[in-house]
Amino acid sequence: MTDALEYNPPKPIGSLILLHGLGSNGADLHPLAQQLAGGRLRVISPTAPTRAITVNGGWQMPAWYDIVGADLASRQDAVGAREATAFIENLLAVEKSRGVESHRLFLAGFSQGAAISLYAGLRHTESLGGVAALSGYLLLEKTLEKDAAAANRKLPIFQAHGTLDPVVLPKWATQCRDWLIAGGWPITYKEYPIAHAISSEELQDLNEWLNIRLLD
Repeated sequence: MTDALEYNPPKPIGSLILLHGLGSNGADLHPLAQQLAGGRLRVISPTAPTRAITVNGGWQMPAWYDIVGADLASRQDAVGAREATAFIENLLAVEKSRGVESHRLFLAGFSQGAAISLYAGLRHTESLGGVAALSGYLLLEKTLEKDAAAANRKLPIFQAHGTLDPVVLPKWATQCRDWLIAGGWPITYKEYPIAHAISSEELQDLNEWLNIRLLD
């Protein structure tokens, strides 16, 4: 993993790890840092390692895990998900060493970053403030019931998706939502008339959700 970009407000009231999508980098979403929760959170934006992506003909690009094909079943890279989670655990440990309490720690991501945020957050052994999954899906849901940490059985989740998304299909998002609701996780689910992107309305809704979480 490469070094992460950081946004450090004068008096952060929590920390958020922000994960980019396939083929992107930490600088892609980092400009959003000052907009999140009114710029009151420290935001860490790492870049994924460069790896060969099977579905893209083996082209090397930043990615949290491999994708073999276009369908959802071809995105279930258990080894890559565990490697990315180990890295995120290290980032969370750094924030805790800075004095940030676990319930003030958040994970958020777009596309692949959303999938990994959910995967890592639901398995983290201390109660987090929440996970925001933008245009994402659920990884390895068949092992979640067994792997989910007791501390995050009530992890607040903000899930947002574009109804016109041709990359991460809307039905994958609703499947993710329905599976998590059935598992008892509290979810705020929002849809927007956009493709594979982040809208201003979506950011506004995310901020409202973050601000509520930060009142706890």
